Amino acid sequence: MNAKVNVKLSNIEGKNAELLYGAIRQEEIDKDLVTLELEGNSLSIKICACSYTKTRAILNSYILWLYTILQSLEEVEKNDREITP
Repeated sequence: MNAKVNVKLSNIEGKNAELLYGAIRQEEIDKDLVTLELEGNSLSIKICACSYTKTRAILNSYILWLYTILQSLEEVEKNDREITP
């Protein structure tokens, strides 16, 4: 039995979709289980694993990656706003 999850982030502002795509690092063990696709201003993450537990663990890992990257981008934006007159 395979468990599948598709996550799509749509309408990402500016070049942030490319930044996210470039910043997410697939682990070697996930190469056959995870597919990352950049489609214009959207990013798709497709996970297909042999069990719900493994799929959930992989999904949680990628959600944490995305959260960390987005938080970093937000901090950079805040700092740029403060520095720019």
